Amino acid sequence: SRLADRLGEGERALGFWQRRLEADPSDLEALDAMIELTEREERWDLHVDALRRRVGADVPALQRRLDLARIANTQATRLEQIGDAIQTWHQIQEEFGEDAETVDALFDLLVRAERFDEIYALLGRASERDAARAAEVLARVGDVCRSHLGRLDEAAKAYHRAIQLVPGLERAQEGLRHLLDVEEARGSAVRGLASAYELADDWEQTLALLEPRLEYALDDAGRVDLLREAARLQEERAEQPAAAFDAIRRALGYAPAHPELEAELLRLAIATERWSEAADAIGEAAAALSETRKDRAASLRKQQARISEERLDNAEAALTAWLAAQALVPHDADVAAEAIRVGGAAGAWSGAAQALVTCSVAREAMQDELLASVEAKAGEASAFAALAAGTAAAIPAAGEVDAELGRALEAKVGAWLRDQAEDLEAAEAALHRALAHEPRHTGTLRDLARLQWRSPGRALVDTLLKLADNFPDDLDPLHDAARTALDPVADASLAAGILDRLLRGARRLWEGTGEATGERPAGEMAVWAQDELVRLSLEAGDTKKAVDLLVDGARMPVTPEVSREMRRRAGELCRDQLGDQDRALRLLQSVVDESVEDAEAVSQLGVLLEERGRFPELLALRQRQLELDLEPETRLAVRLEVSRVLGLIEQQGGRIGALRANLAEQPGHEASVEGLAEILAARGRHDELGQLYTAQAGEVEQQGDATRAADLWARAAQILEEPLGDIDGALKAHRRVVTLVPSIASLDALARLHLSRNEPGVAAEWLQR
Repeated sequence: SRLADRLGEGERALGFWQRRLEADPSDLEALDAMIELTEREERWDLHVDALRRRVGADVPALQRRLDLARIANTQATRLEQIGDAIQTWHQIQEEFGEDAETVDALFDLLVRAERFDEIYALLGRASERDAARAAEVLARVGDVCRSHLGRLDEAAKAYHRAIQLVPGLERAQEGLRHLLDVEEARGSAVRGLASAYELADDWEQTLALLEPRLEYALDDAGRVDLLREAARLQEERAEQPAAAFDAIRRALGYAPAHPELEAELLRLAIATERWSEAADAIGEAAAALSETRKDRAASLRKQQARISEERLDNAEAALTAWLAAQALVPHDADVAAEAIRVGGAAGAWSGAAQALVTCSVAREAMQDELLASVEAKAGEASAFAALAAGTAAAIPAAGEVDAELGRALEAKVGAWLRDQAEDLEAAEAALHRALAHEPRHTGTLRDLARLQWRSPGRALVDTLLKLADNFPDDLDPLHDAARTALDPVADASLAAGILDRLLRGARRLWEGTGEATGERPAGEMAVWAQDELVRLSLEAGDTKKAVDLLVDGARMPVTPEVSREMRRRAGELCRDQLGDQDRALRLLQSVVDESVEDAEAVSQLGVLLEERGRFPELLALRQRQLELDLEPETRLAVRLEVSRVLGLIEQQGGRIGALRANLAEQPGHEASVEGLAEILAARGRHDELGQLYTAQAGEVEQQGDATRAADLWARAAQILEEPLGDIDGALKAHRRVVTLVPSIASLDALARLHLSRNEPGVAAEWLQR
């Protein structure tokens, strides 16, 4: 083996040494030679194998460790067997313990194998023995991962662990600062540096790192903690309360519901006099909570209002804050009162009005204390016009608010404008808006009517009609509406409709049991309305309607004189304008039948009777006149008229002919019957008289007048019995009497006549009846 080696025949030498080892595996000389020869010949596999054999031989422990180290180095550097090399170093650790050499060797190999978890475990154990050394190694791991392997997350992790061991290790901090500019590693770098600065109590660097830390905080709660810590450092270490204020203000933005942050902000505002920014910050916090935490948001708005008023002397901003608070808690009367107080002091009446309206709407009732307060302030400032305008603008539209409240608010606006601001047109408009909420409210309608009387027109008429709807028994609104419609509105159609309604309402009360509740009595209103309707009808050329109105009006419970005057006037219109002589005659006849003293009616009736040739009736009329207590000259004139009429009757064929003509034209005419009967009786023409009574009794009976027909049948029976002696005719007439109107006289006559004919049984029957 040695000869071959000296001759340069390495392969033969190796072969010889192999055969020696086969003969004796524990041949140390052969092993030593093999190790040396394989290393020289760079036969690395055989070299490692030879070293393994010597490790397994009976050699000192130190030799074993050295051989294992040579194996590991050969595997790593010659054979590129990194995994095997790592395994060999682990074997050394197990047998001989972990030291700096094994840590360094394994660290390099594990880095090459990118087995980082094992690296951290290795260095974790090493740090227990030498933290500085482990930290330095970790920083190197970070450098390798960052600069050569592109494993930025692993780099950040290594730096971070290094800093945990040695917070001030510049190499690790510098590595992390490099990673700040790399997006995917920035978060880890930030956390690592933060930990380093905190452990090193480097408050300046901690403050410098604030923005990146905020960016990578897990949530808002984490950001709040960072900002509060920054504020503490700024105030206590840097002695910069203004910067501390800024930090707390930002923190409040992340946690607006946090009362401690609010208190801290106010404390720093005192120190820095930055009240304007404090008010803004609190307002922003309130806005952020306006949907989720209304109670907290309202509390913040109240604080903002107090700061604005007390610290900033800004009443306008304070009012805005109070109103914002009210929007969150609209039912809070204390908030509304503050808004009114500040608004009144600042002359911001729209805001004060809004506070009043909002609270009233929320509570669904007028808030009397708030109302009294705002009125007192407006009175002191003579600002009712501005207050009214602001209130009107704040009141919700009809249908969007309780009707009673909406009306009350608008009515109050109207009262301010009318009584304080003396703007009557605006007051009228306010009352119109009030009625949009409650169209039938009596008090508001009356207030509106009072204003509208300044310039009465169609609007006033409408208002009065609504009042009339509310009080059917009060005729005053209808009367006033009708008069206004007549003048100045001058709308005949409108007036006629109102007058008709007034007439019906007045007659309902007058002819019934009720009484008008207003100032004007029902009777007076009925007559007035009827008169006006007649006038309008005549002006419109509708004479027939005027006549109908007069005739209907005559049936009202007026005095007889008034009733006759209406009928007389109706008859005159029928005669002169309608040419309806028959109706005119009937109307005038009804007047004269009641009172022949109505000279005008008598005169007009006489003319009509003469024009129609009804002389017997005209004669009867004149004879009735003679029954009156007339002046001598008048009596003479009437007698002459009687004589003239008698002459006319004779000229037309005698009085009897005239009366028969009347009865032919109007059967049953009472005056004609009486007149003809008088003449026939006077002339002894009893047969004709009996026929007259019998015929006219039948006519009147057909007309349905049973009482008068019975009277005529009784007269016929009397004439037929005596002087005509027609017992059968008399019996028949008496039977008609008792059929129509039971009469004791006719019953007695029937019994008597049957006895005279020897018919006692029949007579008895009549007597029993």
